[in-house]
Amino acid sequence: MKPRHFDPVQAELADEPDRFAGAVSRTDLYRNGEEVGTDLTGVYFAPGARTLPHTHSVDQVLYAVSGRGAVSIEGEVHELRPGDWVVIPAHAHHWHGSVSDEESFTQIALKAGGTTRWLPADDEWSQHG
Repeated sequence: MKPRHFDPVQAELADEPDRFAGAVSRTDLYRNGEEVGTDLTGVYFAPGARTLPHTHSVDQVLYAVSGRGAVSIEGEVHELRPGDWVVIPAHAHHWHGSVSDEESFTQIALKAGGTTRWLPADDEWSQHG
């Protein structure tokens, strides 16, 4: 096995307005299986971009790579800087992305397969935009 490198510039634009607000690009870094496999995804959020609220059926780990980001878990917002990581418990209502309109944010997301349920924007999500 040889080392690999995540380059956010080479990530593919995710044109999914029901999942993301703003320009978000992502790259599958590692994917093994569907419901029970391991998903490792590199995600680049342009300034001001973020996910819409959602839940996962399994825990998710976010690791901040560059820029300043934010994650909201059950309405509690936390800032993320390079080297920070957070565990989002299974079924927790959350969103994550860039913290400002002036700075991008790059993260690596890890979860053990599972499913994602995308939710409409709500008041808590809207007030942090």
